[in-house]
Amino acid sequence: VSALLFAPVVRGSQVYSPDEGFKTEMASLRAGSNSKSNEINEEKLNVLFIMTDQQRFDMIGAVQNQMAQYTGKTKVYTPNLDKLMNESTSFMRHYTQNPSCAPARSTLATGCTIERTGIQTNEIINEKLYSLDRHLFGEKVRGMRSFEQILSEEQNYNCEYYGKWHRPKTLYYQSRNTTHRAIQYNSFDFRTNVPTFDIYMSEVTALAACLDASKEKLRKDIVGIEQVNSFSGYPYTPTTTDSRYGYPGGTEVKRGGDDNVVVGRDSLQKEFTSTHCIAVSAINAMDRLISENKPWSLVVSFNSPHPPMVSTGEYFDKYWDLRNDFFVPPSIDTTHMKNSAYKQAKNPKIQDVDSVKEWMVSYYALVEEVDHHVGQLLDKLDEAGQTKNTLVIFTSDHGESLGSHGRRGKGTFYEESIRIPLMIRLPDKIPQGKAIDTPTASIDVFSTILDYTGNKINDRSDGMSLRRFIDDNNSNNAYDNEFVVSEMDNRNPTGDGRLTDKLGSKPNFMVVKNNWKLMIPKSASSNKRDQMYNIAIDPFEMNNLLGHNGASASKENVGKAEHLKVLLHEWLERMNGNKGLYSNPVFNAGEGHGDIAEVESRRTWRRLPIWVSDMILPMGKPAHVGSLYVRNEYLYIGRTTHGNLSVNSIVLEGTDSHLIKLSGFLAGSIKTETHKRVIVTFQGSHDDFATLDARIRVSHSEGKDIIIELHTCHNSRSCHDEDDPVGVSL
Repeated sequence: VSALLFAPVVRGSQVYSPDEGFKTEMASLRAGSNSKSNEINEEKLNVLFIMTDQQRFDMIGAVQNQMAQYTGKTKVYTPNLDKLMNESTSFMRHYTQNPSCAPARSTLATGCTIERTGIQTNEIINEKLYSLDRHLFGEKVRGMRSFEQILSEEQNYNCEYYGKWHRPKTLYYQSRNTTHRAIQYNSFDFRTNVPTFDIYMSEVTALAACLDASKEKLRKDIVGIEQVNSFSGYPYTPTTTDSRYGYPGGTEVKRGGDDNVVVGRDSLQKEFTSTHCIAVSAINAMDRLISENKPWSLVVSFNSPHPPMVSTGEYFDKYWDLRNDFFVPPSIDTTHMKNSAYKQAKNPKIQDVDSVKEWMVSYYALVEEVDHHVGQLLDKLDEAGQTKNTLVIFTSDHGESLGSHGRRGKGTFYEESIRIPLMIRLPDKIPQGKAIDTPTASIDVFSTILDYTGNKINDRSDGMSLRRFIDDNNSNNAYDNEFVVSEMDNRNPTGDGRLTDKLGSKPNFMVVKNNWKLMIPKSASSNKRDQMYNIAIDPFEMNNLLGHNGASASKENVGKAEHLKVLLHEWLERMNGNKGLYSNPVFNAGEGHGDIAEVESRRTWRRLPIWVSDMILPMGKPAHVGSLYVRNEYLYIGRTTHGNLSVNSIVLEGTDSHLIKLSGFLAGSIKTETHKRVIVTFQGSHDDFATLDARIRVSHSEGKDIIIELHTCHNSRSCHDEDDPVGVSL
């Protein structure tokens, strides 16, 4: 137990130890602990990592079945993902580290922040670009280490990868011996049915190789209004959101922005799609890997439902007939975007309900096609008797706006773009049908893989294993680790020591804690609007509580904005590392004073003589340690106006106050633009926690005492993730 609770935590090359008072208080619980071992048995697990591109979290039938807005609406048909969800632990509020392909995939592979990988845009995976600035990008990229590299080097796994790569090519090779490949094969010769390796492989060239090997003559001539799908080179029939809809057949596609939207019905049959070809490659790989009697890792990376959203007729026709009953979110009305840092799409069809429903036909069809092939992969495991010995992970890199906020694509911190599915299956070791509603981040997937495959000793990432939630042993002991930070920085190197855009030109950080979300730029002086949403009562994020409303925000909303900003600040400090990734201005090409200082100085909302993070403090699910249940929460108190705040006392009240201990800041002075932290620790039985009657009284110099209620299972659902698998609806 002491190892579990008191071990220093390494994040971003820095060590953080649990609170000393908490260590002392917990020492008596060491004996007789019934907490689960952190080690899986000695048999080496296989890893089957299935991912899609641009599939948002609610595009799974089993999820839509639990969301009120989909009642009576056309739902996506995903029987295989539904089955996988029933056999897995699912993370229902899972967020990508970055809502863009290459940055998100680099974090999934390495468990490191965007600042640490250096892959902050899709373009930086190219050596010519990241080599333009060795310090800001080149050294970071070359220092990345993926879970496949670790499995290959440390435990002699056979590792293969099929489908969309979108990572630096350095990750194909072992990190310690760059003449040896970590990824043995990444391509498939459909003429000879043998695996190959092609360092220049892309999803486009892979599809071309698959189609070229076909013995069936495929039609390339244009008929009527058909256009050429530049992804496959074959015709498709566009629907209304397509940028060439209404143009003569065979019109050349324009490049960039809203002029390059490809949506419609494919002329190719289902045997000639990218999804089908990737699946064939992967199933052949599984046959070979299983027969070699060695542990293996296989990544199957489907390009769908990423653009071009051109779906084959069998799936397209089904949803075309059902399109009138698609759910379109109210945020398609862009009035609320006047108080947003983001802009709606220029294409008016993206804000037209009927046009968006036609667009959804292709998106839903592509998801269903992927589901079919996911079922084939999982069936192959069953047939080979490998199911119980294979860690299966299903996720995506980011979501898709699909008309919400009048937008298409990804690239924002809105739920539709940033929130993704995550399921993890390992029979007899990971609970089946369990749903976790605590916000989690994709940066933790890497550590989870290493944890379950017995490689924790090789984990030098910025993440933490999600096993703490799977096994219900997260006590929040060292600091609050039940919130999410996502990052976004669209700047590329120019070759002359500068970056392509100004600091803070877009929202750069998102913080999610419970049902609250904050989005801010990493520039104190940026003119971009800050955004904060209470997703519980505003699930479509149409009421920004800051921005235009910041100056008149309620005390409660100001307190929550300050709270989320403090959590971001603490996260940046933990991830900063010995290079000062988030404190040294050099990592912003010398612009500004470093992310930490810029975030600390930024405040576009109302200032208060006293703020508190929570008027109702949710006590999250406790960990079972020894004979007791244990939980830490953190209350923050601060001041943003001039002068000093005197806190006379912070005390407990209520019939169950003896079950709570307060530590950290309990009285004293708080200077302007600073804050203090109160540690709130519960120790007791499960029944005690479920019926807890306790509150905190703060006596201070600025007026009446502040009463903070502690909420647990008797008046919230925070202890019962499995009872509310979807969490807040989108």
